[in-house]
Amino acid sequence: MIPAHWRLPLVSPFPTVAQTQVLTTIFAPDAEARKAFNAWRAAVDLHGPFDSEVFRLLPLLYLRLRELEIEDSLMPRLKGTYRHALVRNIWLLHETGPPVAALERAGIPTLMLKGAPLALLSYSRRGARPMADLDVAVPKGRLAEAVRVLESAGWTSNRLNRGAISIFHAAPFRNARGGEFDLHWHILPETSGKTIEAYFWETARPFDLDGIATLMLDPALALVHALVHGLRSNPVPPVRWVADTLTLIRGSDDLDWSLLVEFARAAHVTQRVGLGLTLLAQRFDAPVPVDALQQLAASRPTLMERLETTAVLFETRGLVGNAIAKPVNLITDYMRQADEPGLRRLSGFFQYVRRRVAVNSVLEHR
Repeated sequence: MIPAHWRLPLVSPFPTVAQTQVLTTIFAPDAEARKAFNAWRAAVDLHGPFDSEVFRLLPLLYLRLRELEIEDSLMPRLKGTYRHALVRNIWLLHETGPPVAALERAGIPTLMLKGAPLALLSYSRRGARPMADLDVAVPKGRLAEAVRVLESAGWTSNRLNRGAISIFHAAPFRNARGGEFDLHWHILPETSGKTIEAYFWETARPFDLDGIATLMLDPALALVHALVHGLRSNPVPPVRWVADTLTLIRGSDDLDWSLLVEFARAAHVTQRVGLGLTLLAQRFDAPVPVDALQQLAASRPTLMERLETTAVLFETRGLVGNAIAKPVNLITDYMRQADEPGLRRLSGFFQYVRRRVAVNSVLEHR
């Protein structure tokens, strides 16, 4: 049962019927998986507009159907998506390895987020999880130094200036060959405070990025990261978070659920984390401990967290959704960063809005 204070207008981050059928095919026991695949296959129109989020799951679907020994005329196409993802991932790892190595040689700690640890460790094969780019975090206090190292190595960003650093949490870097990765100075927009950021760095584990020694998130915090990142309204529903989180939960023998609850409380994201875990447990039979869900539910969210959760999960494609979500997102983004008390905080908000508008205007004209 979802707690009353978790019942919100949940729209785009949650799987549609077709997406659920594909996810069930991939993660359910054999008999249920076959039934779900047959239902999806009977309804899918291969000649019409294709769900882009389902497309991102096709490499996983190919591997699962091969495991189930299902013969279908779709298999050659699915094999093609898997091979494309495999080649793309190998190229991305090859391109992103040198800048990560350069940062490490300069003594700047790096922390790999999302795709790379998932593709190399959590999933069974390198092509199982398609990646558009890689995500690399550095401590915010070392950001200026990191940028200089990257520029010396031939990597640049046209979205990085003082205003952007104070507003955003990451920026894309590219090289002349078309390689790309996102450099993070905050792990998530919701975790800009020093105390919260310290959780990620202090619990990080060693990670081998194809021979380059770097770091990755602790499994419990990687799970929080995937949940919070995925549970946001988006014109293209990012349901791959379901595959990522199910894979993390089922593949982590030492997942520290007490650390997950502690962090979610400290970062004020218990609502989103609880919603995501509840859906995984109820719809996909994920082995989420009941006591972890109960502890999250007992953590009554603050007003800011309620506003933020409503805003990020609210349908924003329509006029009403935009009119509600965008101002609330501005307020909660600012509240995550602001330290000033009372009236100074209020005046600081208007300065924040002006700065954000100015930065967005500059970026849009580049």
